[in-house]
Amino acid sequence: MPTPDEYRKIAETYYRLACDAKTEADRLALLDLAKSWLEAASRDDTKSFRERRRSWRARAAFAWRVFDRLRRR
Repeated sequence: MPTPDEYRKIAETYYRLACDAKTEADRLALLDLAKSWLEAASRDDTKSFRERRRSWRARAAFAWRVFDRLRRR
């Protein structure tokens, strides 16, 4: 399970992908993902291990759905 610092690295990856996005819609979606991961990092700084594991799974499922939609375009 990722730590808040790893969440920040994930957010940085999404930001870099957004900079290279070919369409405005893709760029905005990737920036939104980056923002979500940064918010998660700040929230998880204060959460317990069990709470972090539960929320990480939900965010990972969400990210997978967004990338799947982007890939199908």
